[in-house]
Amino acid sequence: MSFNFAKFRKNAHILGDIKAIEIFNSIEDQQKDGRKLSERQLDFLMSLALRNSDAVVAAAGEYSVKMKIDNDFREDARIIAEYYKKQLQYYKLASTAMMILKYLDGKSETLPSYSDFKRIRDNKYAKNVLDSSKGPSVWGVGDLVNIRASCNHICWNNPHDISLFSRGGYYADGEKPQLYEQTFMIIAENSRPIVKSLKYSENKGGCRYYKLMPLGMSVKIDVMERDLKKPKKVS
Repeated sequence: MSFNFAKFRKNAHILGDIKAIEIFNSIEDQQKDGRKLSERQLDFLMSLALRNSDAVVAAAGEYSVKMKIDNDFREDARIIAEYYKKQLQYYKLASTAMMILKYLDGKSETLPSYSDFKRIRDNKYAKNVLDSSKGPSVWGVGDLVNIRASCNHICWNNPHDISLFSRGGYYADGEKPQLYEQTFMIIAENSRPIVKSLKYSENKGGCRYYKLMPLGMSVKIDVMERDLKKPKKVS
């Protein structure tokens, strides 16, 4: 079998695919020793060649340029990176996200490799996050809303404010306003980075955040779009 190991090693070096370089070296040594490759090894070699093809090298070059000058590309990269920054259970992906944010904020001139960038961009979780960010807004500033009783993720701007409300059920307190019956006004859209990856719904929306204030109170909270609904009454 004729295979240009030198070419693909060079491409892998450009792409930062260190593992591929090690495998190319190992398979080349095996061939030099006269040992025949198995079908499985041949298939794997071809998959590595595709992963380190000239087309991928060209795309990596475009990635570097776009991260410098393409505002739309940079915005998408920031949205995805803000999401993965919070996914600390995936340490490698979170580290890549932090590198991207430092680059975008001008705190570093080092970009993650193109292969690492693709790992956080080309997956269903990143797609959900971008869909939430770019999908039509269900609500607008000035709209009145209620919080759905199913909502379990509220960001309190002041943690002490949680004690001002009753959540009903076990936590019911008749002397305090019911959180899920309270009417809120939207005062800001996209009020914080998206940190949940859930499928966008045309009816409920997605995971973008809105900043809310309850009528007659100075409390401020951030709630996801999908956790809001039209108020039954103004209270």
